[in-house]
Amino acid sequence: MLAVDTRSPDRPRALRPDDWDAYPVHRRLLSEGVLIAENLAIPDSLAGERVEVFAFPMAVREGDGAPARIVARR
Repeated sequence: MLAVDTRSPDRPRALRPDDWDAYPVHRRLLSEGVLIAENLAIPDSLAGERVEVFAFPMAVREGDGAPARIVARR
């Protein structure tokens, strides 16, 4: 899993050229089975720490993503 504190691991829309491939980071990671957790509030106190992460996503019928409660424990 890749967890980021930004809206996306891909370039922001405002910085994308018109001919830019939509979501190349998403496509690459998901095709390799790597899940992506976006827009997280990652506390500075966890920087450099090894943590155990639990993710509790909502079940969204026929969705390709879902809101989730994500918890980290030292």
